[in-house]
Formats: sequence, structure tokens, C-alpha cells
Amino acid sequence: MGAFSIWHWAIMLLLIGVPVFFAVRSAAKPSQNPEALVGFGGWLMLLAIGQALSPLRTLAELGASSDGYNQLMLVPNGPWWSMARLPCCWHSWCFSLWCSLPC
Repeated sequence: MGAFSIWHWAIMLLLIGVPVFFAVRSAAKPSQNPEALVGFGGWLMLLAIGQALSPLRTLAELGASSDGYNQLMLVPNGPWWSMARLPCCWHSWCFSLWCSLPC
């Protein structure tokens, strides 16, 4: 497998080309009624719900990984790594909470 085969290029074309095609096609169509495009609705509501629930998911995953932290205490430098991870998790949780707040 020294070189890319035609199948690799076909998969890359599908992964990159198809979303770009639909994005360009949808951007080219003007909206019939721009006043109706207010608020959340349809699939955008699913994204809004996911964004609003992401801080809770982050806290649940942090709680579920507590057993891993207990096992990490037994290896050399384990307590340091567990303490270094906590600010990263806290920052991630604060950022997801900030993104969930309405403007």
C-alpha cells in the first residue's frame, strides 16, 4: 500500500465533495420568505437541545471516569496527571456552559 488507489480518492471525493456541493447549492438558492426565518425550528432545534445538554453530559462523563482516576493514582506521576486533567475538564465544562447561554 505504497500509493493511494482510486478508491481512496473516491472516498475522499464523497467525504469532501458531496457536503461542499450541497452547501454551495443551498447557498445559491434565495429564500422565498426571509421574515419566516426567525428562531429555532426543525433540525436546528435538535442542535440547540444538544448544545444545551452538553454541560450535563460533560459532568456525567467526568463522574463516570472517576474509577480511571483511582487507578491512575497507582502509577508513577499518576496524581500529577489526574490533577492536571481537572483544570482541562473544568475549562471544557465552563466553555460548553458559556456556549449554551442565550446571547
